Formats: sequence, structure tokens, C-alpha cells
Amino acid sequence: MIIKGLNNSPWIHVIFWLLYSLMNYGITYIHYGGDCHIWDTVFKYFFAAWMFYATSSLIFPYYLKNKNWIKLTLSMLVLLVVTYVIREFIIIYIYPLFMTERTPYTHTESFIMHLYWYTQYSMLGIGYWFGKQTVIKKWEITKLEKEVIVTEFHALKAQIDPHFLYNTLNFFYSEALEYSPSLAEGIIDLSDVMRYSIEKKEDHNGEILLIDEITHIEKLLTLFNYRFNDSSLITFNKSGNLKDLKVPPYILTIPIENVFKHGDTTQEIFIDINFDDFSSSLLIYIANSKGLKVSPSTGLGLENLKKRLHYHYADKHILTVNENAQTFEITIEIMY
Repeated sequence: MIIKGLNNSPWIHVIFWLLYSLMNYGITYIHYGGDCHIWDTVFKYFFAAWMFYATSSLIFPYYLKNKNWIKLTLSMLVLLVVTYVIREFIIIYIYPLFMTERTPYTHTESFIMHLYWYTQYSMLGIGYWFGKQTVIKKWEITKLEKEVIVTEFHALKAQIDPHFLYNTLNFFYSEALEYSPSLAEGIIDLSDVMRYSIEKKEDHNGEILLIDEITHIEKLLTLFNYRFNDSSLITFNKSGNLKDLKVPPYILTIPIENVFKHGDTTQEIFIDINFDDFSSSLLIYIANSKGLKVSPSTGLGLENLKKRLHYHYADKHILTVNENAQTFEITIEIMY
């Protein structure tokens, strides 16, 4: 957090360049026995800072992210030419206002000196950008590791011995079976839902079979039907070869639970899961009405879903949310 705060503070950069310029002015002053001018140092390190930040904050972050090597190279050449022209203008027309003697260098010599300076400070800018990215990634990894530890801690505190829980639910099932078979079946479905939450089987990539997630959702929907006694409210379509697909845990559970918590459960709910063999993409679509009185959403569930998708698929997924006063729609597309 301290590193991130320092990086975002412009005063840290201003103070650094002031001290750096003053240090170099002092070295030049001592080396030439006082035969140097403060304004020469001001102009010189103004251009140094310009080249440094143009490279580290504009050109490389934009074009390297998009991997547009031609535009990146052209931008670096444009920066070289523009800074050289402006520097020559200042030397010819501005320097004489402060210094009686003009620079003894020819245009060619001046360009070679400028090229040296340009290479030096643009390379420092590139190094600064790469170093900054490394620090940010390490900071994000550390933050994520802390979040995982906190989550696991809270889960551990909230966890009940599953064997005790399942044995208790089985007892309730056997007791209820004689009086209400539907209630007994509901208890078994509840037991299966809780078992999935505790004992879901993830592979080495932290993924599960999509078909297991769908089975879990079907159990949740069954419990929903027990509660509202109206299965016609839910339209659940599945198509394509879903058998061997793997997804992050709760990729369906999070938006479905969001529907139950914040949606209008008296209106129809649409769930569509389709795998297109031609494009090798999985499409998940969920839509529901919002209703007039719903509990306010914190957005944590959706944010958690975004993080899961980004972690597992990076740029190979699209998450789209369409929301207005009446409806809420979420579409997830995963490219395999």
C-alpha cells in the first residue's frame, strides 16, 4: 500500500527531479569552476523528465499493451524529433536571453548529443515502467494471497463438521419421510446443495466440471420450487456438448443466488447454457425481473465473479451486464 501510494503521488516525482537537477548542477558547477548557468540545467532536465515520462507513462503503457510494435517505434521516433526541434529552438532563440555566449556545437553535434540524452532517459523510462509493473503485480499477488487467507479463515470459522451435518439431515429425512415425502426429498436436496459447497472437487487448475455446477444449480432450483410451489417461473435451457467442459466453481451459483436474493421471484426467470462446437465457446445467459422492492445489492458477488473469470480466462472471456429499473441480464461467454 505504501509503494502504491508513493507511486501515485506527483510530489515524490517533482522532489526527485528537483534534487536530481540540483545535484547535477552542483557537480557541473564544481567541475567547470562556476562556468555554468542554472537555466541551462533547468532546460536540460526539463527535457530529460519529458522524455522519461513520455516513454514510461504514455508510449510504452499504451502501445506495448496493445502489442502495436510499429506505432510504438514511430512514436519513439516522433518523440526524438519533436524534442530535438524544440531543444534547438530554445538554444537558438531562448538561450541568448539568459546567456551571452551561444553553444559552440553544430547542428549535427547537437543532434548527436540530444540522441545520447534521448537514449539515456527514454531507456530509464522504459526500465522504470517495467519495474513499476513488476512491483504492482507483486503487490496485487500479495493482496490476493491475503484475501485468500482471510476468506479461508472465515470459511473455517463458519464451517460445521460435515459428517455431523449430513447425519443430522439424514435423520430429519428419515423422520419426515413417513409424514411428508416432499419435505423429505427437500431435505435430501438441501443436503446435496450443502455437500457440494463443502466437498466440490476441483482439479489442479481450481476448476470443476460444468455438469457438476449445473447439477448443483438444478438442486437450488428444486429448492426454489419447493418454496414458491411454481416450477413454471423458471425456464432452464441447456444445449451443446457440456459434458467435458470445466469452469471455475460457482460461475453459475453466484448469478443464480443473486436472482434469488435481489430479483423478483414472482416473475419468470430465464437461464440458458449453450456450447457452440463451431466457435468452441460457452455462452451463459441469465435474465430476471427486478421487482419494486428488492434488497440493495453490495455488488460483491458480481465483483467476485469478475475476478474468477479474469483469473481463469484473462482475455478469453466476455462478461456483459445489462440492467435497468425493471430487468437484470448477465451474459458470460468463454472461449475455449
